[in-house]
Amino acid sequence: VYLRSEVINKTPYPLLSGQVSVFNDNVFTGKTHLKTVSSGEKFDLYFGADEQIKVKRDVAKVGKKAGLMGQNSVSYRTSVEVQNFKQSAVTVSLLDQLPIAANAEIKVTLEDAAPEPDETRQDGTLVWKVALAPGEKRKITYDIVIGYPKDRELTGVE
Repeated sequence: VYLRSEVINKTPYPLLSGQVSVFNDNVFTGKTHLKTVSSGEKFDLYFGADEQIKVKRDVAKVGKKAGLMGQNSVSYRTSVEVQNFKQSAVTVSLLDQLPIAANAEIKVTLEDAAPEPDETRQDGTLVWKVALAPGEKRKITYDIVIGYPKDRELTGVE
């Protein structure tokens, strides 16, 4: 888990490009390079790893079917647990990635997501906004089903 802050340059002046020191709660976390930021423009600052938010991700193969209509399929269940060890509430942007088929004959389908992703991007990135109270743990689960032609071998998924 990495800390990211979305910041707006509220000064009437541009922030010039160059190296900047980054602090979080008055604690130096490192240096980064900032591109020129116009007055009123949004930009992201990254503060490194957050050791007080833990994420555990498990993937299990749950089935393989020799299907009808010339298609086989294999199913995987993904389980992601995120826990807040901070003394304050946080909102976490949780991102995960669906496999992307390089072959048009292979179909990847998202099924049984609980909760549903807040966003599914064109590149297969799934995004959940997860609000966590202090000490709270939440679980996200989803299945993917990969359909492929019977006369083909599916590789590169495991």
